Amino acid sequence: MTSNHRQPPAWLEQARNDPAAVFAGPEDVARNDALTMNEKVEVLRAWELEALELAEAETEGMPGSANGLLQRILATLTELTGGSGKGGPASG
Repeated sequence: MTSNHRQPPAWLEQARNDPAAVFAGPEDVARNDALTMNEKVEVLRAWELEALELAEAETEGMPGSANGLLQRILATLTELTGGSGKGGPASG
């Protein structure tokens, strides 16, 4: 009997907690062959939350570039999920 249970990458938890520490950009998450589709979406959703927090800080006068990053994250999610990845970070 063969097992289809795969071991997730050792760095996956770090990627969920701090995607920018593991990936240069959201597109790199989508291109990573070590992650399943669900893992890619999880990492991108975590990154989306970070970008939303940064965007909120920017509106309060703190410098940053979250808006461009947020657009890239959302575009990557849409590309990965065929549009079903739309919605708030808490959805899915």
